[in-house]
Amino acid sequence: MGTGGMQTKLIAASLATAAGVNMVITKSDHPERIIKIIQGDEYGTVFKRKDVPLDDRKWWIRHGLHVFGKLTIDDGAVETVRRNNSLFTVGIMSVSGTFTAHQAVALISASTGEEVARGLVNYTNIEIGHIKGKHSSDIPGILGYIDAECVIFRQNLVLT
Repeated sequence: MGTGGMQTKLIAASLATAAGVNMVITKSDHPERIIKIIQGDEYGTVFKRKDVPLDDRKWWIRHGLHVFGKLTIDDGAVETVRRNNSLFTVGIMSVSGTFTAHQAVALISASTGEEVARGLVNYTNIEIGHIKGKHSSDIPGILGYIDAECVIFRQNLVLT
């Protein structure tokens, strides 16, 4: 039973359905309806579980981590990420926020301004600021080392 505002309930619905659980928002003045809801009757607003729930790691990245910064990415990078591929430096247009390697960032579409994904970065905000827009082969020459060829491995990336 929830007591927060509607936004809180919608966040709870997003969390539940991503984990593979159905959820219903209904009036609490008819507790007898709970049994009917469990049996399949629809009272209130029903949120159906995702057919393919996020695995534990992806759920944790999307819902369990504080986002420390944002990477604005071009349309090519947006499409690459949506195809479940790693994010490379060439598609990054700008960096905001302060973060270290292995912290969560939001990926923002330069075209729409919308968040398209979240992920755990392999480099700090300062390092990404130096290598954004460059090819992976340029990283050692710019930073003097290379920790990874990509900024976010696809295993550490989840669509939002």
